[in-house]
Amino acid sequence: GELLTLVIPGSHGGASGDAYWGPKSFTSGPHYMGALTLLFFLIGLMKARHRYKWIFFGGGFATMLFSLGENFMALNGFMFNYFPLFDKFRAPEMWLMVTVFCFAVVAVMGIDWVLDQIKQKRGTKQLKKTLAVAGGVAVIFIYIGFQGLSFEKEGERQQLSQQIAQQNEVPVDDPRVAQTVDRYISNELIPEREDMARGDTIRFALIFGIGIAAIFLIIGGKITPFMGIATLCAVLAIDMIQVDNRYLSESSLVDGDISREQVIEQNRTELDQYIQNNNLHDEGWKYRTLPLLGSPFNDATPAYFYPSIGGYSGAKLGYYQDVIDEAIFAGQAGINLGVMNMLNVRYITAQGPVQIPGLETVEQTQDGVVLENQNVLPKAWFVDRVETRSNQPEILREISQDFDPSAVAFTTHEPELNIQSDAESNVRVTEHNANNISLELTRSEPGYLVLGEIWYPPGWTATLNGEEIDIIRTNYILRGFEIPEGEHELTLTLDPVWYSTGNWLARFGTIILFGGGIYGALIFYRRREVTEGETNPEEHDQTDPQ
Repeated sequence: GELLTLVIPGSHGGASGDAYWGPKSFTSGPHYMGALTLLFFLIGLMKARHRYKWIFFGGGFATMLFSLGENFMALNGFMFNYFPLFDKFRAPEMWLMVTVFCFAVVAVMGIDWVLDQIKQKRGTKQLKKTLAVAGGVAVIFIYIGFQGLSFEKEGERQQLSQQIAQQNEVPVDDPRVAQTVDRYISNELIPEREDMARGDTIRFALIFGIGIAAIFLIIGGKITPFMGIATLCAVLAIDMIQVDNRYLSESSLVDGDISREQVIEQNRTELDQYIQNNNLHDEGWKYRTLPLLGSPFNDATPAYFYPSIGGYSGAKLGYYQDVIDEAIFAGQAGINLGVMNMLNVRYITAQGPVQIPGLETVEQTQDGVVLENQNVLPKAWFVDRVETRSNQPEILREISQDFDPSAVAFTTHEPELNIQSDAESNVRVTEHNANNISLELTRSEPGYLVLGEIWYPPGWTATLNGEEIDIIRTNYILRGFEIPEGEHELTLTLDPVWYSTGNWLARFGTIILFGGGIYGALIFYRRREVTEGETNPEEHDQTDPQ
């Protein structure tokens, strides 16, 4: 039903807030196509004879079905489970950008057909019949805008009932709660939503009517085709700009001279500066931070100043999200220090001091405090023992409880070596960057090394003294290695095949592109020389009279 916002943008309340009553958890606004675009799209769909019409309509219609996500599982369930990379789309609604583009192309074909009818003077009967059908479709949308909407969000009554019951410390089934909810929805929410939907419905009818009127004026010779098209372009621009301004106004724009770095630097606090000055290890790598000030897993600003286990990324790994959801905030203290230790989290920012063993307040300002984790582990360490579990969900449950990552590591891989505790073992990081990690290791007994970096198999290779070894998924998200006794150099390199192959394909494509351009230019000039020679044969036959 929310597809109605393609032509009536306020039909479901616009952006997130009390007015929005659609089924999405949040939205920044509708994908608006425009009333005039709909008019000429319908004309183009019915009458245009362009050979690409069905390609664009088919693409637009398919992506519209994709945008429905779980609301059309007959298609999207199959695509999600079996079509490569389809499950990588985070928000199915983004498909509507393709839908709007494709339908706009069909609309241009509709404009072309109308102008062709007028130019060829083929009569107006067929055109009027087409406009009547398009008007009938518009009437259906207008009826829905006035009579076909409920203006009440699914589950909204239950949510409001729980809030009111908690605030007044009464049972949810108290009749007074239901009366209060009914009164609030009827008097506060629905009138605002109705006004927005009906206002945009009237607006849609007016703009659609202007489009039909402009076509009739052109047919009747009252205005020239140029004047009619210019009028329609002006109305279309006003329509789109007015709707766009609801969600991106001039007040939200930023001076072009201000860089992103300058904006972020303005948010730097004394706490950020303290962490930045103290989180560098002697071996050259940096400790991580858990920024609990603000929204730790939606605000990426702290990650600009120092490594963070929070922040935000649209490409976040699913199994790291599992740890966020299940393990990081587990335990009696409300924060899992075992996970903090294994992720090299040395600092935690918070609103105020906390009484949690192992955390000590080391900096305090009006913005908050910095807590130092006294038991943070280094970038890599040897454990005393390895415990195997049958699957990864079991390991996730293990790290979600109180555990000591310095003593035990959990894997689904049965160790080939006889892992022993070794008090004399040593680990030193000699190189640490995004693509290369090198460590010097010393063992008097076979051991198991845990590296505080996310396990990500595509592209990473590990070599021990030049010979490739396995990277073992450890503690659900980290990397582990079986290390024999002796002195060793462990090197990890990120060099994925798909990246190097893609690079070579890109280079090959560039050569073809420029080579083809040069070849085409040479052919063009040679043909021109031949043509000039054929048109001026006397220039080649002249002889010297001397």
